[in-house]
Amino acid sequence: MMILDVTEKADAAIRQFLENRTGSSTIRILRQNALGPGLAMVIDEPGEKDLTVTVRNIVFAINRDLLNKARPIRIDFVEYGGRKGFLLTSSLPTGGCG
Repeated sequence: MMILDVTEKADAAIRQFLENRTGSSTIRILRQNALGPGLAMVIDEPGEKDLTVTVRNIVFAINRDLLNKARPIRIDFVEYGGRKGFLLTSSLPTGGCG
Protein backbone atom coordinates (compact mmCIF):
# COMPACT_ATOMS: atom_id res chain seq x y z
CA MET A 1 0.00 0.00 0.00
CA MET A 2 1.24 3.47 -0.84
CA ILE A 3 2.13 5.56 2.20
CA LEU A 4 2.08 9.01 0.61
CA ASP A 5 0.67 10.18 -2.72
CA VAL A 6 1.58 13.70 -3.88
CA THR A 7 -0.27 14.93 -6.97
CA GLU A 8 1.59 16.79 -9.71
CA LYS A 9 -0.19 20.05 -8.78
CA ALA A 10 0.82 19.66 -5.11
CA ASP A 11 4.38 18.78 -6.12
CA ALA A 12 4.66 21.95 -8.23
CA ALA A 13 3.17 24.15 -5.45
CA ILE A 14 5.51 22.70 -2.81
CA ARG A 15 8.53 23.19 -5.08
CA GLN A 16 7.52 26.80 -5.73
CA PHE A 17 7.17 27.39 -1.97
CA LEU A 18 10.56 25.83 -1.21
CA GLU A 19 12.36 27.47 -4.15
CA ASN A 20 13.87 30.47 -2.36
CA ARG A 21 13.77 29.06 1.14
CA THR A 22 16.87 28.75 3.29
CA GLY A 23 17.18 26.35 6.20
CA SER A 24 15.09 23.23 6.60
CA SER A 25 13.05 22.11 3.64
CA THR A 26 11.47 19.06 5.28
CA ILE A 27 7.67 19.14 5.20
CA ARG A 28 6.09 17.80 8.40
CA ILE A 29 2.62 16.28 8.17
CA LEU A 30 0.72 16.60 11.45
CA ARG A 31 -2.75 16.60 12.95
CA GLN A 32 -4.43 19.97 13.01
CA ASN A 33 -6.42 19.30 16.20
CA ALA A 34 -7.23 22.95 16.81
CA LEU A 35 -9.02 23.20 13.46
CA GLY A 36 -10.53 19.73 13.29
CA PRO A 37 -9.55 16.11 12.78
CA GLY A 38 -7.63 16.63 9.52
CA LEU A 39 -3.96 16.91 8.62
CA ALA A 40 -1.78 19.95 7.99
CA MET A 41 1.76 20.65 6.75
CA VAL A 42 4.53 22.81 8.23
CA ILE A 43 8.27 23.20 7.70
CA ASP A 44 10.13 21.34 10.44
CA GLU A 45 13.04 19.02 11.16
CA PRO A 46 12.32 15.29 11.54
CA GLY A 47 12.34 13.92 15.07
CA GLU A 48 13.33 10.54 16.45
CA LYS A 49 9.72 9.25 16.36
CA ASP A 50 9.25 10.26 12.73
CA LEU A 51 9.45 8.37 9.50
CA THR A 52 10.80 10.37 6.57
CA VAL A 53 9.40 9.72 3.12
CA THR A 54 10.92 11.18 -0.04
CA VAL A 55 8.63 11.77 -3.00
CA ARG A 56 10.27 13.16 -6.15
CA ASN A 57 13.12 14.65 -4.05
CA ILE A 58 10.78 16.35 -1.55
CA VAL A 59 11.27 15.10 2.01
CA PHE A 60 8.23 14.64 4.26
CA ALA A 61 8.33 13.75 7.97
CA ILE A 62 5.45 12.19 9.89
CA ASN A 63 5.14 10.68 13.33
CA ARG A 64 5.11 6.89 12.98
CA ASP A 65 2.01 6.46 15.17
CA LEU A 66 0.10 9.07 13.18
CA LEU A 67 1.18 7.48 9.92
CA ASN A 68 -0.11 4.07 11.03
CA LYS A 69 -3.53 5.62 11.76
CA ALA A 70 -3.71 7.93 8.73
CA ARG A 71 -2.22 6.07 5.78
CA PRO A 72 -2.58 6.28 2.94
CA ILE A 73 -2.16 10.07 2.84
CA ARG A 74 -2.83 12.05 -0.33
CA ILE A 75 -1.65 15.63 -0.85
CA ASP A 76 -3.31 17.68 -3.56
CA PHE A 77 -3.36 21.37 -4.46
CA VAL A 78 -6.80 22.75 -5.28
CA GLU A 79 -8.16 26.03 -6.62
CA TYR A 80 -11.83 26.87 -6.22
CA GLY A 81 -13.73 30.15 -6.23
CA GLY A 82 -10.61 32.32 -6.08
CA ARG A 83 -9.18 30.32 -3.18
CA LYS A 84 -6.33 27.86 -3.38
CA GLY A 85 -4.40 25.62 -1.06
CA PHE A 86 -3.32 22.14 -0.12
CA LEU A 87 -5.86 19.41 0.51
CA LEU A 88 -4.67 16.47 2.62
CA THR A 89 -6.84 13.38 2.75
CA SER A 90 -6.25 10.24 4.77
CA SER A 91 -7.96 7.31 6.43
CA LEU A 92 -8.41 9.29 9.68
CA PRO A 93 -12.04 9.64 10.73
CA THR A 94 -13.38 13.05 9.74
CA GLY A 95 -15.76 13.42 12.66
CA GLY A 96 -19.29 14.65 12.22
CA CYS A 97 -22.37 15.84 13.97
CA GLY A 98 -24.35 13.78 16.46
